[in-house]
Amino acid sequence: MRKAKQKAKKMRLLDEYDTKGYFKDLEYLGRISYISESTRDWIEARMYELREKANVYEHKVGELLIQNGIEFIHQAPFVFRPKTIYFADFYLPKQRIVIEVDGNYHDSRTMRHKDNDRDYNFKSIGIRVIRVSNGETGDLKMLALRLSEYIKFKTI
Repeated sequence: MRKAKQKAKKMRLLDEYDTKGYFKDLEYLGRISYISESTRDWIEARMYELREKANVYEHKVGELLIQNGIEFIHQAPFVFRPKTIYFADFYLPKQRIVIEVDGNYHDSRTMRHKDNDRDYNFKSIGIRVIRVSNGETGDLKMLALRLSEYIKFKTI
């Protein structure tokens, strides 16, 4: 019981941020009003599902951004073509940056190819993609230092 409470407390900051941003999410989702209602409903449901499944590494990056006052949308949907929909782990609209937190499965040839296609699509609309490995989230000061080339942090 105690471990469950501790785990819930650790995960709380990103979850709380996501909850407080509900109206901002609706505004953001409004930009895809040209898509069929059933697809929009699926996108919204999938976004919230992915948020609920966020792993500890995503929570660490989210906490780093929150603690530095950086606004973002967690699991932001992007529609490139009707059947090409991506969910960015973190989208920073003011900076036009996507941060992807990548696990080991991104090391395979197939995933690298898919990630390259995805990055190309983001670049085509003027969005920079920064890929962070799970391992890089272990030292948040080093991660903030790495990201500081693109993002202004309060504390490093």
